[in-house]
Amino acid sequence: MSFFKTASLVNQYFFKKKHFPDLNELHSLNLSKPEKRQLLTTIRNALFFEWVLKTYFYQFYKKKSLSFGLSVLMIALQETLLHKSPLFHVSKELKQTLGQLKLSWLYPLVLPFFKEIREFDFYWPLFLEEISKEPLIADLLTEHPGLNISFLFRHPPFGVRFEHIDDLELFLTNNPTSKKIPSISNFLIAAQSSTELTALFNEGKVSYQDAAAFSLYQALPNIAPKVIYDCCAAPGGKSTILMKKWPEASFYLTDIKPSRLESLKENIDRFFKTQKKPSVIQIAEHDWSDEPFKGEKADLILVDAPCSGLGVTARHPDILWTRNNENLIKNQHLQSKILDSAALLLNAGGYLIYATCSLSSVENDKVVELFLKSHSDFEAISISLSLGCATLYGSQILPTNEHDGLYFCLLLKK
Repeated sequence: MSFFKTASLVNQYFFKKKHFPDLNELHSLNLSKPEKRQLLTTIRNALFFEWVLKTYFYQFYKKKSLSFGLSVLMIALQETLLHKSPLFHVSKELKQTLGQLKLSWLYPLVLPFFKEIREFDFYWPLFLEEISKEPLIADLLTEHPGLNISFLFRHPPFGVRFEHIDDLELFLTNNPTSKKIPSISNFLIAAQSSTELTALFNEGKVSYQDAAAFSLYQALPNIAPKVIYDCCAAPGGKSTILMKKWPEASFYLTDIKPSRLESLKENIDRFFKTQKKPSVIQIAEHDWSDEPFKGEKADLILVDAPCSGLGVTARHPDILWTRNNENLIKNQHLQSKILDSAALLLNAGGYLIYATCSLSSVENDKVVELFLKSHSDFEAISISLSLGCATLYGSQILPTNEHDGLYFCLLLKK
C-alpha cells in the first residue's frame, strides 16, 4: 500500500486545514479499509508524530515547504511504531513516495533513525512530559492533578445506552468482550459496532452515547416540570434523556444550525419507535447568545453550551491542534450570554442545568461564578455524579478509557 495517497491527506488535514475528517468526509474520500486505518491512526496521533519529527528531524521540520514530505514521515512512523510493520516494507514505501515528491535526498538522511528506532513505549512518556508544559495542558493539570493526559489522545470508547435491560443482558451474552459501567444503569462499553447493534439502533432500542453524557440523568432534580427547554439540543442525546424521564412535559428544542436540527429530528424519531413520545415537541432554530427565545416560561432549562471540547479530544483530535487559552475566554463570553438569556425564561422555583464537554474552569465554574454574581435570585445546588468530582459549583468528569470528560452544574431560581 503506497504512502502517497494517505500522506497527501495527512498533509491536507493536519498541516493545512488543521481539521479531523468527519464521517461524511471519510466516505467521500473513497479509501480502502487499510488506507482509512492508516489515515485516521496517523491523524489521531499527529501531535505525537509531530513531536518526534521536531525532536529528531528538526532541520527538516522547520521547513514548511516540506509538509508533504513530513506527512510521509508521519505515515512511516505510524506504520513502524504503532503497527510494527517490518523495516523493509516501511523503507521501501518511504523511498518510493519521497521519490515521487522529488525528495529522494531526504531518504538517506532519515533511514538511520528508522533502522535504530526504539519501541513506542520509549517515546510516548517523553512526548507526554513535553506536551504537559504547553500552557493549555499545564493549566488543566494544575486544576486537575488527577488528570491522565494520555486519555486526551486515546481512541474514543464506544458507549451504548440500552432502553431495556433484557436487550442489554442478551447483547452481553452474545458479546462477552463488551462490559458494563456499574455506576451507570443500562449502559455498556461495546468492543465495536456490529450488525446486532445496528439493528437495535435502527429499532430505537439503543442509543450511541458516552457514559459521561448519560450522567446527566444523575444531575436531574426531583421535580415534575411542565415545560422544558434544551437550548443547544442537537444531536439530541441529552434531549432524549429528559424526554424519557418526563414524557408528560412540553419540550422546546433549539439549535443554531438548520443542518443540526435535521439530525436532531431524525434521532428523536428513531428513539421513540418503541416507547411513548411526549405529545408536545417543538423544534426551532435559535441563537440564545443573541436574544432569549420567544416562548412560554419553563420549569427546567438545559444549556449544553458550545465550548472548547477539551473533554472530548479523543473524538475530535483537532481540538488539541487548534485551541488555546484565548479561545477559552471567547467561549466564556458566549456561554455567559446564553445563560443570561435562558435565565429570563425560567420560572421561579425552576432549575437551570449548565453543561459543557470542557475540562477548564474558565468555561465551567468561572462561568457559573460570573452568572451568580449578576443573578442574585439563583443559587448552585450540590449534585453528586458517580463518574465526577465535586467542584466549587458543579461536578467535573475527567476523561478515562471508558468515557469522555464533561461538566455539569445545577442552578435553582429562588
